[in-house]
Amino acid sequence: LDRVANGQNIQVCASWDVSGTFVVNVRYEGVDYPETLILTQSGTAITGVSLDTIPSASLFTITGGSVIGNAINIVANQGALVINMTGTIAPDGSMSGTWGDVPPTGTRTGTWVSTSGNATWAY
Repeated sequence: LDRVANGQNIQVCASWDVSGTFVVNVRYEGVDYPETLILTQSGTAITGVSLDTIPSASLFTITGGSVIGNAINIVANQGALVINMTGTIAPDGSMSGTWGDVPPTGTRTGTWVSTSGNATWAY
């Protein structure tokens, strides 16, 4: 964004911030699996954890990812299994996209959508 103040152009930087707790529905083969994502963002980089809400499910560690513009990418692993989530942040801060196992760790794919928590616009 550019703003003009007293005849001077001032550059104002704004970006999405996904730090916080989000509930997402992860859809696989027609079944929704709710998960809680606890994300930390520093600059454009994301880390955190994913807590599957199904009893006896395992914890995924979010080892990387990014927010660039309205695009979000999350990489998570559980042992040797690695998944990649890519998506878009909507103007209201909700998020949605696709996910898939990173070969050769698996071949599953599906979609995801946030159902609780929104990214915030930070100046």
